[in-house]
Amino acid sequence: MTDKTQAQGIEGMAQPAEAELDPAQVRPLIRLSDDAQPTEDVQRLTLASPDFTYRHIWGDRNGRWRLNLLSRRIWASSNVFASISELSELVTNVGPIPKPHLGAARFSVNNVVPYNGGVWVDVFIDWPAPLLTQVSYLVVNP
Repeated sequence: MTDKTQAQGIEGMAQPAEAELDPAQVRPLIRLSDDAQPTEDVQRLTLASPDFTYRHIWGDRNGRWRLNLLSRRIWASSNVFASISELSELVTNVGPIPKPHLGAARFSVNNVVPYNGGVWVDVFIDWPAPLLTQVSYLVVNP
């Protein structure tokens, strides 16, 4: 799909949602240098700067959704892996961030399509009521 704002109006098709990647939440991947041993100190590690992980809370969702994450760090040639999970809605001052929750609802990722400037992820949440949902992204750039 080339138009990142195009929505599907056919019944049963995905509803669109869009969000900007929050750079403060990006976690760069760290790789061992070719000659490093797992027991060596952190100074022997090299950073794979264009590769990163990211989690986005998409809010309360159910049914089929086409989620569009915008980021200049993602290109059409990027290898993007995505997983989806329900989040616990129990948030306290001790644990202010919702945690993944294994409930009875089925969550599935149907398609992952990177493009220059972002990634589309088509998901399905098989539950009659909206559930707090997050998608975790692993982006590996060639």
